[in-house]
Amino acid sequence: MSRSAFVQISILSFCLLLCFPTISFAQVPSSDVKNDVELGREIWYYSLEEAMKEPEKVYKLNLSDQKLKEIPTDVFKLTNLHMLDLRDNKLDEVPSDIKDLSKLTMLNMYDNKLRIIHPDMQYLTHLRQLYLGKNKLVAAPAFFGGLGSLRKLDLSRNYVTVYELQNLQSMLPNCSIIPRP
Repeated sequence: MSRSAFVQISILSFCLLLCFPTISFAQVPSSDVKNDVELGREIWYYSLEEAMKEPEKVYKLNLSDQKLKEIPTDVFKLTNLHMLDLRDNKLDEVPSDIKDLSKLTMLNMYDNKLRIIHPDMQYLTHLRQLYLGKNKLVAAPAFFGGLGSLRKLDLSRNYVTVYELQNLQSMLPNCSIIPRP
């Protein structure tokens, strides 16, 4: 073996030794959003006061049937929140602060008095389930079509037209929309 070939093989071996640990131990960064199995292991909080004791550990919050007229501001401090249940209240709008809950995968606002859905809801890119049935919505916001992760959308018992539902269905082909357009 010539000296030149030996040097080339040595350099190549050295480079492989340096690179190998990087390749074998490199990890793809995990998403901050939990999958369904991980989320199933998390507990539901039924009290905002209890949730605020350790806000970083709150993934699921149920504030249903509490006669809320607005979403309490402390809810928007729960930045790891994945599931939020606000059904059966008296909410009339979804505020712009909703964008602070960027990890939400499920939002249930069924049976409220919603008239306004703030456009900042379009930033909830991980949202898979959205329940807005039995409200006072007169239109389905166009930005719903950009929520590509959405798999279930309930707009039943509102004033949304069949045309709007059909339009949404064409923009969200993987989403089950209720009522069916």
